[in-house]
Amino acid sequence: MTTDIDKIKMDATHENIKAILFEILSEYPQRARIEKTFIDAYSEYLRWGEFSLSKKTLTGIKTAYNHFIAFRGNVALHEIDKRFIDQFAITLMKKAPKGSRVYFRSYRAMFQKFVEWGFIPKNSFSSLKLPKQQRNELKYFTENEFLSLAEKETNQNLRDLFILCFYLGLRLAEIINLIWENVHLEKKFVLIGDESFITKARKIRRVPICEKASRILEKRIPKIYHANKRNYVFTKSNGFPFSGDWVSKSFKKLIRDSGLSDEFHFHSIRHSTASNLARLGVPVPVIQQILGHSNVQTTMLYTHTNINDLINAVTVFDNCTQQQIKNYGG
Repeated sequence: MTTDIDKIKMDATHENIKAILFEILSEYPQRARIEKTFIDAYSEYLRWGEFSLSKKTLTGIKTAYNHFIAFRGNVALHEIDKRFIDQFAITLMKKAPKGSRVYFRSYRAMFQKFVEWGFIPKNSFSSLKLPKQQRNELKYFTENEFLSLAEKETNQNLRDLFILCFYLGLRLAEIINLIWENVHLEKKFVLIGDESFITKARKIRRVPICEKASRILEKRIPKIYHANKRNYVFTKSNGFPFSGDWVSKSFKKLIRDSGLSDEFHFHSIRHSTASNLARLGVPVPVIQQILGHSNVQTTMLYTHTNINDLINAVTVFDNCTQQQIKNYGG
C-alpha cells in the first residue's frame, strides 16, 4: 500500500511535492468524514444536547439511539445512505409503530447537526418519507366532566394541581415547576419560564388567570417564603417539587379507577383546555398564545369540534323549506 510519504519520495521535485501535499491535505476532510462512526458523532451530539435540549427531548434521543444500534450496531457515517435508512425505517416501524415517527424526527435533527459540524456532506434522513397514518381523535373532557373526575382525587394537592392545570392549560413540566415568585394574582397572570426553568418553546410567556384558577391559588398561598430557594406552588412535605412521573402516574390511576378510556393521559388536560376555549368562541391565535405553541397548526390539532355541534350544523337540512330548495335550484 502506497503511503503519503511514499508518494513524496517517488517524485521529490519541489513543484511535485507542493502538488502532492495539496492533494493529501485536500483529502483530509473527506477521510475524517469516512472515519467518523455513528457512536462517535452521537457522543458529541449528546454532549451538545445536554446544554441545548430539554431532558424530555434527550430521553427520546437516547431511546432513538438504542433502536439505531440494535438495527446495525456502530457504523461509519458515510455508510448511512438512502438505502440504509429505508431498510431501517421498515424495521423500526414494525418494531415501534407508535414511536417510530418521533424517533425519525430525532434522527433528522441529529444528522442535520452532523452536516453543520462537517461530519457528513448531506442529511439523508431529510428525504425520508414515511407512509401516512390515520390520526386518532384526541381525547378531551368538557369542563363539567373534568371537574367531576378531579373531585374523585383524594389527595388535595393533586386535585388542586389537576384543576389548576385545566384552567391554565399548562404542560406537566410547567405546572410542577411553577413558583410563587412567578404568580401575580393582582395582575391576573402567571409567568411561565425563567432562568432556572426553560420552557419547551424556549420562550417566557404570560398565562392569564381566570377567577376559578385564582381561588385555587389564593388558598395555597404559603405563610412563609424562603429567600434563598425556589418556592414551588406544589411541593412535597420537604419543600421539593413533585416529580413529573409521579403526577402523570397518579392521573393515569385516577383515569383507570374511574373506568375511563386508557387513551386519556395527563396531556389530555391540556387538550381539554384548548378544546373548551375553542367551543366558547376564543380565537385560535389567542389559544395559541395561552398554550405557548410556536406553530398555530399544533393548536388546531387541539381545537376539536364537538359532535353535538356538528349534528346541530346539519339540522339546516331538516329546517330547509321546499321554497328554499327551489330557490337554490333543487
